[in-house]
Amino acid sequence: MSSRRPEWWPEGEHWPPGHPRDRFRWWWLIPPLVLFGLCGISYAIKESGRGFFWFPWFPILFFLFFFLIGRRRYRPRFFPVRSLVNATSRLAEGDYSVRVDEVEGGPLREVVASFNEMAKRLETASAQRRQLLADLGHELRTPLTVLQGEIEALIDGVHPPEPDQLNRLLEEICVMSHLLDDLRTLSLSEAGELKLEKEEVDLPGLLEEVVSSYRGVADRAGVNIVIEGGRAAVEADPVRLREVIANLLSNALRHSQARDVVTIGHQSTATGHEVAVIDQGPGIAPDLLPRIFERFVRGPDSTGTGLGLAIARDLVRAHGGVIEAHNRPEGGTEIRFTLPS
Repeated sequence: MSSRRPEWWPEGEHWPPGHPRDRFRWWWLIPPLVLFGLCGISYAIKESGRGFFWFPWFPILFFLFFFLIGRRRYRPRFFPVRSLVNATSRLAEGDYSVRVDEVEGGPLREVVASFNEMAKRLETASAQRRQLLADLGHELRTPLTVLQGEIEALIDGVHPPEPDQLNRLLEEICVMSHLLDDLRTLSLSEAGELKLEKEEVDLPGLLEEVVSSYRGVADRAGVNIVIEGGRAAVEADPVRLREVIANLLSNALRHSQARDVVTIGHQSTATGHEVAVIDQGPGIAPDLLPRIFERFVRGPDSTGTGLGLAIARDLVRAHGGVIEAHNRPEGGTEIRFTLPS
């Protein structure tokens, strides 16, 4: 039996002796042997005077029957062209659950595997798209309902057009605008079209800028923000990196109470630059922690859109980094991301 790896076999994977493909080759020696044996038997039967079984009718019919049964049984395992064509037609019609049975060998082995993987990804993308539309409709319904009710009240004269009333309407419009901006960032990231303008960024300086923009919010809430770490420079897109840190800091302040401390620490390691945002809040619910970076996942008391951490994850990944979150034993949450050197 052959042990040489064929061209279609995956690179680096050993071609095992005695593989079904080898047995498949020897299998075709059986029909000729059977045919020659039947010819001899037919000749003997003919000599006995039973002409109906005389060669070639009986041996040929038996051989054809044997060949068709073998072809029907073994051909789809090595050449599933018909199944692949039918599955492709169903996939084109929108049936993303279609799969083709895996084959044991042959030139279409990798084609079938690639088709099944493609169908699986399309099925996942379709489910995510439906879920996104449902979540988006839910998130937009609340501000639109508020706007509709307030504007109708203004038209009917229930509420006078005072500055406070108009400011509340403006806030709802800002919520929708921010939500749409977040969705645009997510869509660009998932489509692989998110452009990064990388440059050398002074990390402590960038952290100080972000903290300064949130200092007023923190002071009103009675929360102290502390920056820890020495001098460091990182190759990154400053606008996108600022967005990541702002999302994490905003989320930490939202879950902090008066006299709490939010710490932003950074350090350089052998693998890259780490930035951690630590709060002293109640922590993340255990059932939400594994899904905290998914879209529209948020706690029952959250007032955010549920997109901040998903955007932070995608932006960190676009930089080639990783991000993770965990609850601290002493209380609070730590979200840490690492950017490559």
